[in-house]
This record gives sequence, C-alpha cells and structure tokens, in this order.
Amino acid sequence: MMLLLVVGVVSPVAAQDADSGFDENETESTIERVRYQLLGIAGVTTVLLVGYVWHTDPERRRRVAERRRDDQERAGVVALDEEFVLPIDVDEHE
Repeated sequence: MMLLLVVGVVSPVAAQDADSGFDENETESTIERVRYQLLGIAGVTTVLLVGYVWHTDPERRRRVAERRRDDQERAGVVALDEEFVLPIDVDEHE
C-alpha cells in the first residue's frame, strides 16, 4: 500500500523532470551529497559496532566483575578493621 502511494507520487514528478531535462552539474552534486551522507552513516555504524563489541567482550566483562568484587571485599575488610570481631563472626558479615 505504502509502495503504491510512493510510486504514485514519484512518477508524476519524474515525468515532469524528464520533460524539462536535467542539469548534469546539479545531478552530480546531488550524487556526491548522497555519497557523503552514506559514508557518514557507514562511519557512525562502524564506530557503534566497535563500541558494542568492546562493551560486550566476555573477557573484559569478567575483569570488570572481578575488580568490583575485589573492591567490595576490600571495603568489607576495612569495615571489619575498625571494630573487634571474633573470627567466627566474620562469615556472618559477608
């Protein structure tokens, strides 16, 4: 349905352009503008792909998780250093 609507709208416009001729320089500049837009879209897509692959890398995510766990363990040890705790009570705080 949408395709028929687009074709119906574009066809009369294309017919008018064919009757009046076309300017080669204008066509060339339009093609160049579209080419640069497509190159820009390809560049943005490439940057987003690299970011996605880097962010979802399993090895990197494992290192981040280990670093967070180590930070939490250090924070727990520092908290326990400030008070007297029997060794049997240490397991209850984790």
